[in-house]
Amino acid sequence: KFLFLFEPREGDERRALDDLELASRLSYFLWSSPPDAELYELAKSGELKKLKVISSQIERMLQSAKAEVFFDAFVNQWLQLDRLSHVHPAKGVQPTYDDAVQRDSRREVLALFSYLLRNDESASAFVDADYVVVNQVMADFYKLPGVRGDAFQKVSLKNNSVRGGLLGQSAILALTGTGERTSPVERGVYVLRKILNRPPPPAPANVPILDEKSVGSLSIRDTLSKHMN
Repeated sequence: KFLFLFEPREGDERRALDDLELASRLSYFLWSSPPDAELYELAKSGELKKLKVISSQIERMLQSAKAEVFFDAFVNQWLQLDRLSHVHPAKGVQPTYDDAVQRDSRREVLALFSYLLRNDESASAFVDADYVVVNQVMADFYKLPGVRGDAFQKVSLKNNSVRGGLLGQSAILALTGTGERTSPVERGVYVLRKILNRPPPPAPANVPILDEKSVGSLSIRDTLSKHMN
């Protein structure tokens, strides 16, 4: 019963959570920590289960800096951002990509998630948005003028921009490339799994890995065709 995920029972039947149990679940879920004084007092008074009260508490908790732990854990598991530290693009392909860009490109994904959630923006902005949420490092990398400082901020994009949404972010592009070129297969599978929740079937058996040296000057489209054949 020490564990906060313990399911309370009366006899053989599960019972509804009481207010203190609900406060604990809510706090560990969104803050990874025990309830604070305000949440605890509402639970003790029996007010927490009222729809307006718990809704306002959820809103307050999401706006708190304590929620950053939840954002980080959720996004890291969803988008597999832990893999980013193993990606090292070739210098000749992207000479301005360095450790600072890699670090802040991961922060950019979290900043977008945080912005959308805290401002109740449409989930469609994960796929297509006319803005980015960047700091100076990422703005310089994307060649977006007028951004200064380490804080992430919303920056509007021009109509023809290739940025906006997850699929235009450096971190996601790096995760789904080879370090030397784009990878339509990796990116297609990533979109199916992470964005659309329609994971493709396993690859056919006994298909050899593409020999990068044999590709030569072929376009990506021709390379894919050759590999498919």
